[in-house]
Amino acid sequence: MSDSEALAYIKQETKDFVENHPDYSWYIDNIVNVYDVIEEMTLDSVGGYYYQNNALYICYETYTLEPGALGVVIIECPVKGE
Repeated sequence: MSDSEALAYIKQETKDFVENHPDYSWYIDNIVNVYDVIEEMTLDSVGGYYYQNNALYICYETYTLEPGALGVVIIECPVKGE
């Protein structure tokens, strides 16, 4: 998987997570919008990640995607074999 494919996967999984958790306090306003934050991400700007049990876990630091009430946001992304 190329860097651009990996970044596209991370962005899509993050968008899906946001959409599947509407009760979380995401940044959705005129100053900061969570979807703009996701679109502007680079591989270097993703807070961190790790691989465990056939899943990639993306870790976003507090205040990256939301005002902070959630703390660190960790998104589990299944990894499918080719």
